[in-house]
Amino acid sequence: MILPLEKQCVSLEFSQKLRDLGVRQDSYFIHAFSKCHMAGKQIGWYLCTADDRDTQDLFGWHKKIAAYTVAELGEMLPKDPYWISVKSFWVTDSVPPPQTESQPDKRWLSGILDENLLPGTLALKWRLDTTNYAPTEADARAKMLVYLIENNLVADEWKERWLVMSDYYRMTKHPVTGKWEKAHWADNLFGHYRYGVIFPSDQEASPDAKIQDIAFDPDDIKLEVK
Repeated sequence: MILPLEKQCVSLEFSQKLRDLGVRQDSYFIHAFSKCHMAGKQIGWYLCTADDRDTQDLFGWHKKIAAYTVAELGEMLPKDPYWISVKSFWVTDSVPPPQTESQPDKRWLSGILDENLLPGTLALKWRLDTTNYAPTEADARAKMLVYLIENNLVADEWKERWLVMSDYYRMTKHPVTGKWEKAHWADNLFGHYRYGVIFPSDQEASPDAKIQDIAFDPDDIKLEVK
């Protein structure tokens, strides 16, 4: 039985998150947005191969986002220093298995394994703060990768291989006011591969201040994003 392409690749939602975090856009498959009705296509997102992008442009592909496969994500996930595991719904006793028939969004689990064994077994414990449920293995791996990047748990060597650092804007909760703003994540503001986060409200309040003086360093303070 051949697994449908939609289950082999990361969903559009998490493909967009990986792109926004600066992950390279060189996968075999892509999510492409068609803005016309040519060749029988309706306006909307399509999952297709990335090797004929010139042809796709003729049919109105407007946006293209890398849709990494399970195998590609397996290569991308760091091998050291974490014990990363991705399992189907039958998991160890340290994480209660979800009712997959009623919760299809929890068929797969990803997380970092602890160094300690479960009592009386040879199974490693899961670090519950790192576990992520997902409906497909691809999304489970993608969510794990998003967690590692957002929490700065990847080495510089990994970043040099897999990230294309660039400025972007993302809804971010201001750590002082508690308000959500479309913040500017500025590349290399606090050093090599270190973002600085600038909130519009701070720029309005201090228009003459240096950017570094009003920006927040996500390595020093945890920022909530969505």
